[in-house]
Amino acid sequence: MFEANDDKLCKLCSKICLTCVNSSDYCLTCSITNFRQFKAGNTCECIQGYYENPINQNCEQCASSCLTCSLLQDNCLTCNTSLNLLLVNNLCLCQQSYYFDSLTNSCQYCNITCLECKNSSQCVSCRLTTRYFDEESNQCLCKNGFYEHNQQNCAQCDLTCETCEITNTNCITCTSEFNRQLTANMCLCIDGFYEAGIEKCQKCSNLAKHVNLLPQIVYLAMKLNNIGFNTTINVYANLDILNKIQQSVQECLTCKGSANLCTSCDIDSKRIDQSIIHKCPCISGFYQDEGYICQKCHIKCQSCVIESDKCLSCNIALNANRKTLSGQCDCKEGYYDDGTQIQCQKCNFKCKTCVLEANYCQICQNKLRMNPPTCNCIDGYYEDEQFTCQICSTQCNTCEFEPSNCLTCKPGRIDIDCKCIDGYFEIGQIICQQCAFQCSTCHLDPLNCKTCRGNRIQEPFCFCQFGYFDDYSNQNCQKCDSTCLECNINGCQSCFGNRLLNDENDCIPPPNSISYQTTPWCSTCQIAVLKAFLSDDLNKIIIRFDFPLNPKSFNSQLENNKCYQLFELVSTQTFGYNPTCFINPSDNQELLISLGENPNINVGDEIIFKSNSISHIDCEMALQQFIFTQLQSPIHLLLPKIEQFNLFKIYLIQWKSKAKQNHLEI
Repeated sequence: MFEANDDKLCKLCSKICLTCVNSSDYCLTCSITNFRQFKAGNTCECIQGYYENPINQNCEQCASSCLTCSLLQDNCLTCNTSLNLLLVNNLCLCQQSYYFDSLTNSCQYCNITCLECKNSSQCVSCRLTTRYFDEESNQCLCKNGFYEHNQQNCAQCDLTCETCEITNTNCITCTSEFNRQLTANMCLCIDGFYEAGIEKCQKCSNLAKHVNLLPQIVYLAMKLNNIGFNTTINVYANLDILNKIQQSVQECLTCKGSANLCTSCDIDSKRIDQSIIHKCPCISGFYQDEGYICQKCHIKCQSCVIESDKCLSCNIALNANRKTLSGQCDCKEGYYDDGTQIQCQKCNFKCKTCVLEANYCQICQNKLRMNPPTCNCIDGYYEDEQFTCQICSTQCNTCEFEPSNCLTCKPGRIDIDCKCIDGYFEIGQIICQQCAFQCSTCHLDPLNCKTCRGNRIQEPFCFCQFGYFDDYSNQNCQKCDSTCLECNINGCQSCFGNRLLNDENDCIPPPNSISYQTTPWCSTCQIAVLKAFLSDDLNKIIIRFDFPLNPKSFNSQLENNKCYQLFELVSTQTFGYNPTCFINPSDNQELLISLGENPNINVGDEIIFKSNSISHIDCEMALQQFIFTQLQSPIHLLLPKIEQFNLFKIYLIQWKSKAKQNHLEI
């Protein structure tokens, strides 16, 4: 509740305020239960995440995807960028490679295998060329010849496997065209073929046909041990066969004295014949694995050791865009390795560095881009046709395609063109300049009002109308105190009635006067505030003064001329024939007018006194001015008296008829 300035009554605050003062919408505190917070200008705005329902003025919650909204819960103004949401046509949508999680009300990053997804486990499209989209499971699975590595990449299977899982040598299927069969998750050469260190098993000679199987068994045992199996194999063979078995698991084709003292090399197993120095190293581009098999180096390596990507020298090619050996032959900045080509592939223009594919950024190109892996232009910039981030117009917070095509507006701006909100005007800068307080809208200058705020008048100046003042905080001009003729925020500047202006800008009653709350006029020796009303029986007019009347005012005239001494002729003519005027003997503050015959005065008529005709008993000078002289109704009007009359009888005495005239006597 607040006390109104005009009538001093307590009135309800606006629904937006918890408490208020001076006016219903000048808030002191806000209702927390209505989700409002106190703002400058003594207003209570909806807290972030809520909007004001224009129908019931309640603060209602925005849609979970909106950071702020207006008019409707899903009419977003801004989105929470920390939740990876992007504002598009007043909707907050997830960026590419993100999906909306209703539990956390945020955009979560898709599974690393997905380019687009429905949720954390269901893809819509795939990120890598080494994956394919499986419509049945909605997942991006590794293609044949690749297996899932670290739940991110598809690593290439061992060249012996058609498909594999967990490790590159843990085969699931084998390619029959390569003369291989699946044995204990390994693709071994079929009978009559031998392992040459390449994809395809080579055909044995007739003598070696039955010997070839044993090296594979030993190789199988070694492989099983390598992947965690303790294996014991009992082999029954002659010494010559065992020697051949031992040779098959070393680098030598034949040896002498020890397993690594080669006397001949198997050049079909990707080895170089250096038996003259008792060595059989792998050919360039291959390395020897733990099973003494020559495996192909990564495409980036000209030579490697221990693992396929541990280069000893780099594979040099024109425009390969790779680093030197000190950089492990990796791709240069701005390029990525697809694992299949010697040339590094160029990253998307948004990326400074990328992995797996061109659009998957690790580091963004510059400070005008952010949020890898997407690396879109930061707020306040847009991507032009040359894929460069250009600055938006000053009024836009975000834009697209061109500087003035705003998606969201800077604070203090609204609508599709991001114009200044009412109360502000455009000066060609980011921030709109505020209009003078009296303006609702203005143009070019704070004081050049286009429309006035509240009840102010006369554009472009927008003054308060007469009897009102501007407190520079409320929507409307405030009514002056009833005693003020003119006023401002400091108080009265001139006074109504006969009140006097003091140093505190208050209109106070004159000395030795009687004041009222209902009128600015005060009763003094020169001015009388009256109350004139009819008596209850309607035979008299009672005029009540605030001071006792001086009976000497009547001594200079005869008794029956007093009314003519006191009142102007225009009034005495309405009092009827021969009225009488006298001071009430029982109350010397009342002047009585006893109406004469046929009075024609009505309620609301003004009774006009003559100046200097009457005075207060304690005043030397006569009254000059009379206030509230309109005649009022009786205080207690008597009801009409209704009496019953007897019926009269009428008798016909005589009826005469003469010519065509009839005469009736009663």
